[in-house]
Amino acid sequence: MASQGGNAGAGGHADATAHTSLKKVSSGMARAIVQNDMDNDSSKFNVNNIRGAVEAIDKLPGAALIHELLDGDDEGEEEDDVLPANLTAPKKYKIALFAWESLHSIAVGGVAPHLTELAAGLDRRGHEVHAYVRTGAGQKAYELVDGVHLHRVGFDLCSDFVQECTNMCNAMVAAMKETEAFMAQEFDIVHAHDWLAAQALIQIKHTLNRRCVFTVHSTEYGRCGNNNYGGESARIRAIEQEAINCGDRVIGVSGVLCDEVKQQFSFDWNKLRCVYNGINCYPYDGLLWDPSEVRGTYGVGPMDPMVLFVGRMATQKGPDILVEAVPHVLALRPDTKFVIVGDGYMKADLEKRAFDLGCAHAIKFLGSMKGQALVDLFKACDVVAIPSRNEPFGIVTLEAWAAKKPVVVTKSGGPREFVWHDNDGFLVDTKPEGLSWGICQIVTNFAHAKWMGERGRVKAAFQFSWDRIAEITNNVYDELHGIFPSREDVKLA
Repeated sequence: MASQGGNAGAGGHADATAHTSLKKVSSGMARAIVQNDMDNDSSKFNVNNIRGAVEAIDKLPGAALIHELLDGDDEGEEEDDVLPANLTAPKKYKIALFAWESLHSIAVGGVAPHLTELAAGLDRRGHEVHAYVRTGAGQKAYELVDGVHLHRVGFDLCSDFVQECTNMCNAMVAAMKETEAFMAQEFDIVHAHDWLAAQALIQIKHTLNRRCVFTVHSTEYGRCGNNNYGGESARIRAIEQEAINCGDRVIGVSGVLCDEVKQQFSFDWNKLRCVYNGINCYPYDGLLWDPSEVRGTYGVGPMDPMVLFVGRMATQKGPDILVEAVPHVLALRPDTKFVIVGDGYMKADLEKRAFDLGCAHAIKFLGSMKGQALVDLFKACDVVAIPSRNEPFGIVTLEAWAAKKPVVVTKSGGPREFVWHDNDGFLVDTKPEGLSWGICQIVTNFAHAKWMGERGRVKAAFQFSWDRIAEITNNVYDELHGIFPSREDVKLA
């Protein structure tokens, strides 16, 4: 057999012609003949084998007709790549998102980054995305932000908070109808987030019958510390139930939350999907030039072990469990400091409890924080404590990992699905003794803690990127339009 190098130069054009011809013939015939040629030659398969295969195929009966049909009228033109008949180009949607908050209007909790980053991720996938949120003081009614059409709506405030949310949803629906009239086209997907914006989805489904998706970020049952109360709480649960009924697909942000939704509401489980939250790691990149300066701002010494808590001062988030755990940690490391970020109805009681326990000197209650100041705290601490009694997902876990910090998190929620015990954090029981044990593991082995934080960063950056979350959400939208992804791409709850 001639060597492959002997076919260079003058034979190059012939080689290219042979290769193009081979691409055009039936793959079944080509595979059979090429395989036969390879079986009869012990040397490496090369361009001569390709030429031989093409020549053999050209001698087959009907070969001229095959070439004529394949060549068509495009002889001399550059061949276009054509998708197989059973595949279609990705469908581009007009999407209407509804939420009570966003990072570009009024940000309160975890829905704000979710709505904002998901919208931008869907825009990067080529969709036209409109987000309807409540307006803040002095904000524009419309703005194009990161490719997303942001509609900030005003509405009448009310002393009855549920009624106020109804007013907000009515204003959002009116704004959406104005957008559709302007576009002279309907939205392909209507996607509402949490109960606060759920009445917009309910109204749109009943009056316009659009394809609707409802994302549950938490349940009223969980927000009430796993209790079903009456009054306003019962009204909210009723709204959640109707929104779940109206949604053509229902998304839960963790498997744990999906199980809770199944237990608390009556609906067709076949429409339930699990799509995790995501994280943008970029704000956490870069070195913190002087961590001791950040620590010193809040009364933490440069060598003191620093434990960070970020969350609402509410029963659901378990800040009282952390306060009760403090004396146990101080017994081992008396120089440990606890920095608690967040506001809520429990704050005053927790400050008093810390005084009664004799550990008030070791706890700093900072109130609500956001932006770079909060990022700096994540980067300056040694460990992030997440003592929740009910945690639908646990976005603080991803924020800690983005800052390369390990977590000590209770088993009572979403994080137990993705935190790897003693690898990127510690999973502990929902009680002071369990939490203090995990924290002590960190403050007595900083080398291992650093190793766990590095592993957490890798997981956050790849497994929980917003582009990945947008892709999986996109797959849910495709289902509603008859395009069914594999089960690997959309986790069935």
